[in-house]
Amino acid sequence: MSSSRAVRGVCFGVLILLAAILQTRVLTRVPVIPNPLVSVPAVVALSVVTGPVAGGAAGLVCGLLCDAMTPTVEGLFALSLMAAGIITGLLCERSLQKTFWSALLMTVVTAVVTEFLLFFLFYLIPGRTVWPAFLTVGLPEALAGIVCLLPLYPLFRGVSRLFEEKS
Repeated sequence: MSSSRAVRGVCFGVLILLAAILQTRVLTRVPVIPNPLVSVPAVVALSVVTGPVAGGAAGLVCGLLCDAMTPTVEGLFALSLMAAGIITGLLCERSLQKTFWSALLMTVVTAVVTEFLLFFLFYLIPGRTVWPAFLTVGLPEALAGIVCLLPLYPLFRGVSRLFEEKS
């Protein structure tokens, strides 16, 4: 049973690593679509299927990877993804159901809040106007991240169900 948990953890870890690489290294080179926050739906999907502890840990690791691979505010992704993982996991345990719709709701909230924090720190604090940049760049990036939930949630749910049946 513990080897099954280890394999499940490795599978989830690979999916989180792929999401971080996809967000920071692959999709940043595609000029047609905005830079989607792929790590947000990945952490939220994992939190929905596993709970707050695994979601928070995955959010912290994924956020540290994203922070290390991008020139952003140090720790912004790590803190926001860790908080998203913990809050999503707790809400799904206590009040929300562990469904795609819960993952969608939490992805929308997390993506918009993360983008707002990013634009707040890069534009408003230095004295530039934040709203035009947030509306023309931040919201499309958040929307593209939300769309990424469509293929990611079934992957995380499938891995979870694969190992639930064996244990």
